[in-house]
Amino acid sequence: MNFLRDLPIRSKLIIIIMTVSLSTLLIAGIAIANYNIKNSKQAMVQKFTTVARLLGNRSTAALAFGDKQLANENLNSLKDSPDVVLACIYNKDGMLFSQYRSEIFTDNCAPVQAEKYDIAVFGNDFLRVRNEISLDSELLGYIYIQSELQRIRHHIREQIVIVILALCLAGIFSFFLSSWLQLLISKPIRKVANVATTIERQADYSLRAPENGADEIGRLTHAFNGMLDTIENQNKQLQSSKDNLESLVSQRTQELENANKELESFSYSVSHDLRAPLRSVNGFSQMLLEDYANCVDDTGKDFLARIRASSQRMSQLIDDLLKLSRVSRSECEFQAVNLTELAETTIMNLKELQPERNVEILIEQGVEAEGDPHLLGILFDNLLGNAWKYTAKKPHARIEFGTTMTETGVKYFIKDNGAGFDMKNSDKLFGAFNRLHTAKEFEGSGIGLATVKRILDRHNGKIWAEAELNLGATFHFTIESDTVRQLQATEPEYKNNS
Repeated sequence: MNFLRDLPIRSKLIIIIMTVSLSTLLIAGIAIANYNIKNSKQAMVQKFTTVARLLGNRSTAALAFGDKQLANENLNSLKDSPDVVLACIYNKDGMLFSQYRSEIFTDNCAPVQAEKYDIAVFGNDFLRVRNEISLDSELLGYIYIQSELQRIRHHIREQIVIVILALCLAGIFSFFLSSWLQLLISKPIRKVANVATTIERQADYSLRAPENGADEIGRLTHAFNGMLDTIENQNKQLQSSKDNLESLVSQRTQELENANKELESFSYSVSHDLRAPLRSVNGFSQMLLEDYANCVDDTGKDFLARIRASSQRMSQLIDDLLKLSRVSRSECEFQAVNLTELAETTIMNLKELQPERNVEILIEQGVEAEGDPHLLGILFDNLLGNAWKYTAKKPHARIEFGTTMTETGVKYFIKDNGAGFDMKNSDKLFGAFNRLHTAKEFEGSGIGLATVKRILDRHNGKIWAEAELNLGATFHFTIESDTVRQLQATEPEYKNNS
């Protein structure tokens, strides 16, 4: 039935109606034809059985007195029955006594074995009837009549022709009737289908299918229109929400632009207006210490030194805040970046500042990523700078940069054996001005790791740390831009710059 699957519903209904109608008519026609043929055979058997009985009764005297001429005269009366091609009379011993043969038939009667019962048998081409001939319950002989089935075959052909004609006429009538009746079902369904197709192409949910009647198709159409009402209302709500969202986005964008302008104005003010007083405080304090050293006792000198140190620290905080602001607002230009070279450059700069330090440096070779080279340079300056700073009190300092492969991609790490920290305070690491060590232990503003966190946010990356107090720290981070470059070598090659 797969061939019906893609046909229009109109064609399906016509095929179904015609198939049912013609199948019913064919079965009925075959049944009626078989019934008529069976009745015709029964009538033929009854006719020739009666003829055989009558001829047998008329031939009793001929058999009793051995009068073959009388028997021949009785059989010759069958000339009026064109279907009879052969008739034979046998004596009680089964020997041929008399016979009749039509002109078109060439076979003769043959002796037969006597039997005690009458028969009527249909063969391929003939009906054979044999009856006993008796007188006062005494068996005298047998009569045998063989008739052609020409009339039966002609009747069968007539029945077949009638059935075929009836089927043809019924098929034509059924086709026109089903073509008209199927409209009651297919027409409203086609209307619904046409509306659905138009909606699919034009996305116009204001269209509706015409509703006719309260039957299943009518209820289906009503439900379809109800769904269209719901979709149309939802679309209106979505459009209204979209308009409101666009308005809200535009408003928030304007507010963000205003905030950025205010932030730029604040940055300008910080970088120019606040620096001037700090420079004055630092400069006049220096002048007091140098020009009026004899007029100020040791306590005053200590106060002036503290004023200079505080002003310098505030100036450093301002510089760090400006760097953090620039990291958040700068445009990113993603490209292939050699992280190995960034790490080596940072370490070289640190060694130039403190050439007296002896630090074992391990840097994995051939490490690349996709990102903004300027921002990633700041990231290494801060992470490696922290590692350099917090290993200052270690006699055998060691700093390592490398990668590890995970199921999700490349993970980078910077590891040192420095001061470390207590992991219970790790949630404060990446906030601005949060420090896990005092200024007396290690100098700094607490802005560096916050800056690193902002840079990795710009690269869709993450950062986390593992550490133990006085045993060092390891900072792990990922860089997940559009394309993360794989390591060039399966086995990492390390360069020792100690």
